[in-house]
Amino acid sequence: EGTYAEVGIEPVVKLGDTHVTLTFPTKLGMSLDGYYRDSAGHNSFFGYATVGVDASMPLPINNHFGHWRIHGGVSYLQLLSDSARATNGGDANDFVGTIGVSVLY
Repeated sequence: EGTYAEVGIEPVVKLGDTHVTLTFPTKLGMSLDGYYRDSAGHNSFFGYATVGVDASMPLPINNHFGHWRIHGGVSYLQLLSDSARATNGGDANDFVGTIGVSVLY
């Protein structure tokens, strides 16, 4: 139920000849109509905000499946609405780490 909107930006920096790419994802999640709620059950416009840093670099695997990359990062998550905090056990702050492999083809 409800209507959700999200805006974000992800600036990219390539580190010279190292082939390492850094990105800085930033997002804001909002409730346009009842997606996030305050403690009284009313719409809470701001749901969450997150900022982070991700790094990626190519792996020495280039075959008919594509170009492989390894990536990892960490993001800080600030939960702004009462309903989002309640879903997270009352905690308004979290860090989220990621690691993975991707294939570009």
